[in-house]
Parts: sequence; structure tokens; C-alpha cells
Amino acid sequence: MRSLSASGGAMSGRDSGGASTHAGAIPKTMRAGVYREKGIVRVEEVPVPEVGDGEVLIKVAACGVCGTDIKKDLLSVCGAAANFGTRIGGTVVAVGAALRNGNWATG
Repeated sequence: MRSLSASGGAMSGRDSGGASTHAGAIPKTMRAGVYREKGIVRVEEVPVPEVGDGEVLIKVAACGVCGTDIKKDLLSVCGAAANFGTRIGGTVVAVGAALRNGNWATG
């Protein structure tokens, strides 16, 4: 699963990786919480990930940081530039080729 921040849009047709996509235009960048060092997580503009064959891209409407993310920060077990936020809700905007014949669809 790949995620796209709420500041981004969606697109229709197929992206360059062959993923089926939703109406609108997927932006090149999105906002993400990025771990920089112990106690420092910044909201930064990062590239929107490409959708692989067995992946979906989700336009995130809401995101929470879980206890494990906080523990990783407090214990300094993350490398720099790790993205946080594993509790998300949103809309599927692109589906990789390997998933299109299954239960995944945009919308």
C-alpha cells in the first residue's frame, strides 16, 4: 500500500507504471510526517510513490501516529527520513496491475 497525503489529488486512466487510476490528477509531491532525529518529526513535501503491480495508492484523508511510532522515536530506533503514520483513512486512487482482477478498485 502506498499513501498520498490529503493535499494531493487523483487521476484517471493509467499511470506510467500501468496502474489503474481514479478521476483527477495525482500530484508529483505530497506532505508527510518525516522522522529526522530523536524528538523531531517534521511535515515535509516528499515525492508521491510509484504504484507497484501488487500495490494500491491511497489519498489520505486522516492519519494518526501509533504508540509504536512514538516508541521508535523515543528509543531512536529509526533511521533518519523515516515516514510516520500507520493509521490512515482515505480513498484508493490507483491500483497496481496485479490487483485489478481481484477485490481492489479505485474510489
